[in-house]
Amino acid sequence: FEVPGSGKSWPGGSRRFVRGRKPFNGAVVSALTITPRVAPPPDLEALEHFSANSKYQLPKHASAHAVACDATSLAIAAGGSLYPDHVIFLGEGSTIAKDNETAQQVVDRFTQQGLAPPVSILFPNAGVLMRVDANPGQEALAQCLADVCLHIDSGCQINYFTTSQNYELLNWEAEVYRQKLEADKQTSKED
Repeated sequence: FEVPGSGKSWPGGSRRFVRGRKPFNGAVVSALTITPRVAPPPDLEALEHFSANSKYQLPKHASAHAVACDATSLAIAAGGSLYPDHVIFLGEGSTIAKDNETAQQVVDRFTQQGLAPPVSILFPNAGVLMRVDANPGQEALAQCLADVCLHIDSGCQINYFTTSQNYELLNWEAEVYRQKLEADKQTSKED
């Protein structure tokens, strides 16, 4: 069986690949199947307290809380950026609140450092808060972060993005243009 356009052939011929597809796929799927951890539920009372007098709210997807409620997932998220869309939609790494720090205090800390308010904030053992102006893509990526982290074993070696890789993604010409379109869209909503 030749892979179209590659000049390479599949070992065992086309009959083995096509007719033996189910056993082959089954072996691959079972080898890649990972049972995710189950995170404790979010502490909605604590999140209500942390969001007071801020421009942050609960995420649209309740499953997004898992990244902050599961200790292993939180440690993985604390390590840095895991994949390109994380950087594009949520920014570099994950913002984790300090003990008893409110969303507004996190924003103040970022402002003092000359940084924009984070899209999402992880509150250890409580859950996640999202900026009220978070778009559907950002909401989806917050949920994705929780899902991905729940599927990673605590003993795995993770290759996080480097600072230069994060910079390259955030300053990529197409991304700068996308950000401009998003900002223009937000401005027109406010008018």
